[in-house]
Amino acid sequence: MNLTNETELWTTAVDDKKLPAMNFYLDRRLGLLEGPERIRDLLTTEKSVGIIVYADEYEALRPHLAPIPHRTIRAKRGADLLVYLSTVGP
Repeated sequence: MNLTNETELWTTAVDDKKLPAMNFYLDRRLGLLEGPERIRDLLTTEKSVGIIVYADEYEALRPHLAPIPHRTIRAKRGADLLVYLSTVGP
């Protein structure tokens, strides 16, 4: 995962425990997506974008996102709770 200062970060994980931890460990505030509707738009932008979603939410969106080039990062071991989606870039 290559996060630059230009990478816009978003999440649908509005949770009193997870969100502050994400902001802390990523050393920036994540934009909040109130629902999955904007994910498709963000992944088709020319900008460098990263989106953190719940794994079950990603599975439900997967068929709709399949035609859009994007990368995913998931946990290799342990609980598979979150998925990081990013634009492919140039």
